Amino acid sequence: MRVAWMMAVLAVLSGMAWLWYLGAPLAMIAINGVALVVGLLIGRAFARVLRAGASPTVPVALAGFAIVATAIWGLRIDGVARWVAVGPLTLQPAMILLPPALIVHAHAPARWTAAGVVLAAVGIAIQPDRSMALALVISLAAIGSARRNPIGWTTLAAALVALAITLCRGDHLAPVDFVEGVLRPTTTALAWLIVPISCLPLIAPGLVAGKAAGRAFAACWSSLFVAALVANYPTPLFGSSASAVFGYLLSVAALAHSRASVSRFNS
Repeated sequence: MRVAWMMAVLAVLSGMAWLWYLGAPLAMIAINGVALVVGLLIGRAFARVLRAGASPTVPVALAGFAIVATAIWGLRIDGVARWVAVGPLTLQPAMILLPPALIVHAHAPARWTAAGVVLAAVGIAIQPDRSMALALVISLAAIGSARRNPIGWTTLAAALVALAITLCRGDHLAPVDFVEGVLRPTTTALAWLIVPISCLPLIAPGLVAGKAAGRAFAACWSSLFVAALVANYPTPLFGSSASAVFGYLLSVAALAHSRASVSRFNS
């Protein structure tokens, strides 16, 4: 468990170093730094709640309802509603809540967690958010490769429909400096070196964990990373985004819980 947290901190610090290299304002780098500290506290608390025996349905259902609520009542820019205002910050609930929800669902798939995932897919289609829809599809496909059952096929079908809807709807938001496209300004030769190295610490906890939860972790965050390379979406950890840092650390907490559960089961 400690190894997962150490890799997560390294990943966030690597992203902050990249922002500094690009010449990002210190305030934007500080956003990730503060989010790292707060996210570690929240993540550890989330891990304790899971270890205490909380129903896996609760975090997955909350994620689904929050994403739908954001789609309906969230901040709307050019017809897109993905954000909520929390004091001086603008947060993206789907980025924060969907990745850990997918890992919880991967560890303990059931009808009600599947219902939460389907609800999240509905919210993503309404927003719309192609990046999160892609991550949902790839993650559920990774989970399904480990567990082939009706729950897996149902959630994957809902995710595919959500992705199709987002692709059919307009999404023409302008990129935000030092949030989106932060790896694209590099030269072609440098990009071939930087992109794989940048993605590795991001997905390392999932690669080490293995099993369905580890696959979901690696699939989700690598999908979000790739989406940010090809379109105007936040670059996880390497762009200035408190939402990405929070979502990543909550994902690590869910992943660490799944690994601890497996260890106790096998002991």
